Amino acid sequence: MHIYEHTKRVASISAAFYNAGVSSVREATYIKDDVVYINASAYLASITNIAFACETALKAQLPFLTRGHLLKDLFNKLDQSSQDEMISYVCQESKDKAINPNAKYLNACKTKADFMTLLTEADNVFADTRYLYEGNKATIHFPRWFLEDFARVCLGCYGYEADSETGLLHYTHGADCMTLKA
Repeated sequence: MHIYEHTKRVASISAAFYNAGVSSVREATYIKDDVVYINASAYLASITNIAFACETALKAQLPFLTRGHLLKDLFNKLDQSSQDEMISYVCQESKDKAINPNAKYLNACKTKADFMTLLTEADNVFADTRYLYEGNKATIHFPRWFLEDFARVCLGCYGYEADSETGLLHYTHGADCMTLKA
């Protein structure tokens, strides 16, 4: 991964959007008598924030003013070693969750092909959820758990780690796993 002049600033903004999304998704859902209730507006807002966090975290690794919302296009602009590393970490997150019998991880990512399928499903979630109220789409399918894992992995190399209880990201150390690119 590369550090550009804008990388740290964009990563910080991305982490803030991720935290806003994770916080509001928890507030948007509750369980009563074994039934899950969802506040749809709050839930969509949370997904929009998490998807935007994915987008901006990817853009932090690309040249300044890289345009577009499609996650797959942005991901494909990364160098191959960065792509491979992200795929490996996201798939490991999936395996870790699959071990936990209480996990609600619905989109297991075991292979590169699984990752690419999930990335394709999540490709335009930011725009789809942001503009849903304009009536462009009647329904949206998105792999929420994949989006959360993908955002965390994208931000992990910038020194952000998730709190084990809240799931919120906090800055812990410098970007020691990236190389400076002029």
